[in-house]
Amino acid sequence: MHELLAAHQLRLKQSLGQNFLFERNAVGKLMRAADVTPDDVVLEIGPGIGHLTYQLVQQARHVIAVELDQRFLPILQGLLGGFANLTLIHGDILRVPLQECYRTLGMQPTVVVANVPYYISTPILTHLVAQHLPLRRVAMTLQHEVAARYIAEPGSKVYGSISVVMRYWGHATIASRLAPTCFFPQPKIASAVLRVDLHQTPPVILRNEPLFYQLVRGAFMQRRKILRNAVLAMYGGPAIDAALAAAGIDGQRRPETLALEEFARLANALAG
Repeated sequence: MHELLAAHQLRLKQSLGQNFLFERNAVGKLMRAADVTPDDVVLEIGPGIGHLTYQLVQQARHVIAVELDQRFLPILQGLLGGFANLTLIHGDILRVPLQECYRTLGMQPTVVVANVPYYISTPILTHLVAQHLPLRRVAMTLQHEVAARYIAEPGSKVYGSISVVMRYWGHATIASRLAPTCFFPQPKIASAVLRVDLHQTPPVILRNEPLFYQLVRGAFMQRRKILRNAVLAMYGGPAIDAALAAAGIDGQRRPETLALEEFARLANALAG
């Protein structure tokens, strides 16, 4: 890899959070978490110089790879240009008109695989879920501490808004841990492979999904407050008291003690 970067006179950009997953066993762990079949259309985010992409195009029906850094496009085209089942797109995954691309290709992704800067992992996942794609699974690398928040149980110190929302989206598990030596350059933090099996049918029925997201975010903005006080400014005393009573929830509880189903009941009561 070092020779390839040197040959193209490339230096990785810290500003883009570029840390390539290159170690063979680590790539294998991400591939196993993705569990790609010959029927799958894969959306790969951040292919870099193609370590993972090369594995994906040999297993998937089609791979749509979105790369932000145009410097890597010649490398990817040189390495993978012979694969007819690869579509390479240059752009920011949060801004690329994906639906237009899918219409042009005549196919939509069923699996997402991503090794992206950790600070943008949650916005990317939120963006993809909001598009209501026929996704079955997501496999991505994350800072281990962040992955722990994704799978945290109610009552845990790290249980928060993303823990609740993740349960609404799907079933998340930490598939494996990754040592810093699996990346180049080496990060200073421990990493993990997160697998999310997305729900095909929502586990709770929501009357107003945006209100649910607003409620969950607001409840955890000031973790030391009791639930009623945490969301009081958003909805007002009479409305929140009536909703708490209708949902059968004690407003003196801390937000981190509420499960997904309880947040859903409260959100539906507020929406009603």
